Amino acid sequence: MLIVWHATLLGMLLGGLFLVAGASIGVIMKGSGFRSHLAGAAMALAQPFCSCCAAPVGSALYRKGASLGPVLAFTVSSPMLNITSLILATVLLPARFALLRILAGIVVGVFITYAVSIMAKSWASENETRPGKLSGWATTLISAYSRLFHFESLFSEAAMSSPGTLISNWLSMVWKLARVMIPVLIIGAILASYIVRATPTAGNTLPGVIITSIFATLLMAPTWTEIPLAARFINDGLTGIAAVVLIALPAVSLPCLIIIAGAVRSLKVAIILGLAVFAVAVLAGIMFL
Repeated sequence: MLIVWHATLLGMLLGGLFLVAGASIGVIMKGSGFRSHLAGAAMALAQPFCSCCAAPVGSALYRKGASLGPVLAFTVSSPMLNITSLILATVLLPARFALLRILAGIVVGVFITYAVSIMAKSWASENETRPGKLSGWATTLISAYSRLFHFESLFSEAAMSSPGTLISNWLSMVWKLARVMIPVLIIGAILASYIVRATPTAGNTLPGVIITSIFATLLMAPTWTEIPLAARFINDGLTGIAAVVLIALPAVSLPCLIIIAGAVRSLKVAIILGLAVFAVAVLAGIMFL
């Protein structure tokens, strides 16, 4: 917490300003081409969300008319490619691991999510059947969660008639972000510390990489906490494990995947996305053994 609090504050300030002054980019996300997909990833650059916060915001965008590809790009790129996390990675990690974080963020946040959205189009039909129990339950959950935090209100459409109005709306937006992020960061950091202690000990081997990838894909991590965690693994000589943590831990989590499944009413989309993140993390872990 001492390491990431200043980055959290900076992220909320940047994210609030972007949501107030750059919300019109949401209109571009309604397209289905690669340009719209890039817009979804670009919108995430200033958003310091963990996967569990990015997923409800992404679902809010989806309900407001955004296409699946840009929504997935935003949801995954927000925890992986936001500016403050990249700054922390550059400061706290050796150069090759910082480069891995950047390149993997682009591959997973842009190209993997685009591939998943393309595959999803072949599954979709105009007369879609009723969602299953899991996706139906997830839809109910995300609706309640969204009403609790009013995620749709994060996307400001108010006119900026003066600098004073801009500053007022900016600070109001920062407060909305703080109400979402700070409780998740504090509670999630405490839970994550106990979960990490409870997970099986994984050595710097192929089985260790696979085991870590499974847990990292499913577990939730507060924003940026995977970076100091990876730094500790690097110092302990667990370079493959560190590479896995930098990719799989921030990108998705089980709550994130359930929320996505409920929002788009497709369990396949969530499963394929989770498996793709797992596979990329395993590959990176093998490369850094």
